[in-house]
Amino acid sequence: MIYVPPPPAHAIRKSEKREKLLGVEELSTELTPEEMEEFNAAPGRQRRLKVWRAMLERVFKPGTAEMFRMLKREAWKVRKKVLRWVMDHADVPEEPERSVRGTSIDPTALQALLLRLQEEWAAQVQKGAGPIYLRAADQALNVLSHQIGGFTSMSVGHPEVVKAIAARTVEIKTPIEGTVKMLRETLAKGVAEGKTTQEMARLVRDRFGMVERASKMIARTEIAGAANKVRHVGMEVEGIAGREWITSGDLRVRRTHAAMDGVVALVDEKYPIPKKVKGLWKGPRLKHPDDPHGHASQVIACRCVEGPVLDLNA
Repeated sequence: MIYVPPPPAHAIRKSEKREKLLGVEELSTELTPEEMEEFNAAPGRQRRLKVWRAMLERVFKPGTAEMFRMLKREAWKVRKKVLRWVMDHADVPEEPERSVRGTSIDPTALQALLLRLQEEWAAQVQKGAGPIYLRAADQALNVLSHQIGGFTSMSVGHPEVVKAIAARTVEIKTPIEGTVKMLRETLAKGVAEGKTTQEMARLVRDRFGMVERASKMIARTEIAGAANKVRHVGMEVEGIAGREWITSGDLRVRRTHAAMDGVVALVDEKYPIPKKVKGLWKGPRLKHPDDPHGHASQVIACRCVEGPVLDLNA
């Protein structure tokens, strides 16, 4: 039996800070030692953990790292352009720290710049994300193929996989739109308050610092979402009868998802919600982990996977 101690206070504070940053409640909740002991002693738990670890090492870790690097790189390009524009439009470019309050920046021109950069930023992220999704999907399907003893007709080039990756690539622009909206509001307020050029530049740096932190969460969510979707498609195409929910079970697991571990559903059905967490669960039932139709509190940064159940009567 594996005993996992409760998280230290600093880990709880870090989790709360992360949830506040994203505006999402219950990203993770602390389980009691007794609950963890029962959780880790569940039948088949070690078998399920083996599947999750394979996905972690072959898909989640490398895919998330690659996605994060790309998101950070593109964000910093935009940051550089905004900062340069702010400095170039100071009343006294050679001495920006002495810029006259309230007259440094044309708010209309600034808003136009941000809207234009939003389109450029989204296009570059979508261009960079496509190949990363594809590599994550390929590895996720390789793990599934090993689990079921090989594919008969499934591949990363299957039309449903291509469709899933295309949909993910389109939707990744959503957090960028939200980021630019917040940036526009922040800088518009700064201009209205008559901030100096240096103060405006500081607002830009602060906002993009938040973007970098949020990018880690976005990368994790995007890679897990793409991987879980194509694995689900793979099970449908290969005619797998059912599948089971597999959660990581570490200190960051959601209470709701800890309860889902080992829950079985037919491949074409949504997972049932265990009675003991129905009061905590937000949003609809999920077709698979990281289902984009689920509530944000059940999807963002979720690291769960699902495994094939070849014999529902076993």
